[in-house]
Amino acid sequence: MENYWIYFDGVAGEPGKGWYSFEHGDWHIVMLNSNCGYVGCGTSSEQIAWLKQDLALSKNQCSLAIWHHPRFNSGIAGNADWLYTFWDVLYEQGVDVVVNGHDHHYERMAKINPQGELDGLFGIRSFIVGTGVAGFYNIDQIQPFSEVRILNQFGIIQFELGAQSFTWKFINLDGQILDQGADSCSPNLQTFDFIQY
Repeated sequence: MENYWIYFDGVAGEPGKGWYSFEHGDWHIVMLNSNCGYVGCGTSSEQIAWLKQDLALSKNQCSLAIWHHPRFNSGIAGNADWLYTFWDVLYEQGVDVVVNGHDHHYERMAKINPQGELDGLFGIRSFIVGTGVAGFYNIDQIQPFSEVRILNQFGIIQFELGAQSFTWKFINLDGQILDQGADSCSPNLQTFDFIQY
């Protein structure tokens, strides 16, 4: 791991931690470290304290989080249940998109809450893009909210991040678009606390 921080020379956050954030246009981008045995991911961890403060201070309406192990996953590695705290905080703070890797397939999930229930208004849309140069994995148990699964394809995901919306394309090595779509950013859950119905 030390080579990671040497290579990026200060751009990838504080050495030994693996979490940091930056602004990209109208979006707030958060990088997290899901190797919890090394850095801690629990409710009282330094990483979670940082995440809460970082998201609370962000002025951007739209936000995206990236880390390695997917919390929800139809692939053979299954769900990374130990990352529930990530999702709790991200959902509470109105994060829109999560991107993971680890399992070697492509998968797009519907908008869900931290309990894995469909939530079209406040839910987080997540993607697994484990489609680099490593060998392919199979699907094990399809999640009920899994919308698209693509196997045996190397490729990338391309996002266009707008002021209040985003689009995505999963593009294979031949340049074919195998999945694409668009969505809007969710309202922040906390802004609805004071609305009377």
